[in-house]
Amino acid sequence: MVEGTLEYEAAIMNAAVVPSLFAVHLAAHHALLSKQRGSLRTRSLHSELVCNLSGSKHIAESLQRFGVTEASQHLLVASFDARIGIEDQLMSLVQGECQHSKEALGSITDMGLLKKYFKCSDAELAMSSLEDIITCQMAARDL
Repeated sequence: MVEGTLEYEAAIMNAAVVPSLFAVHLAAHHALLSKQRGSLRTRSLHSELVCNLSGSKHIAESLQRFGVTEASQHLLVASFDARIGIEDQLMSLVQGECQHSKEALGSITDMGLLKKYFKCSDAELAMSSLEDIITCQMAARDL
């Protein structure tokens, strides 16, 4: 966390620009591989997860786009080592209610913003879904 005041660490993302839970799993997998190889580009495993959601290698840009800002209305929280009590601690920092529904993610995703961030053309979208295009870009980023 920014101030380092939380007992537990967690990745907090702007849910409006998360295409699917599969993309989060892919980003988490990349973060774990980077940690295992000793090649993290950020200071923590959780910030690495947020950066890996992006198709870009630019850390600051990735954190600005996929991290939380004052304007974020929907948050997605992920933790590699979730323990009892982390949800209560995080909810004490957030104004709003908690939803545990996978279906809710699809209804709040800003597809226009994702198309812009991942530079998806109409020709690409005619051949494949936006989620497939994004996950392919995420997977191929480190090649």
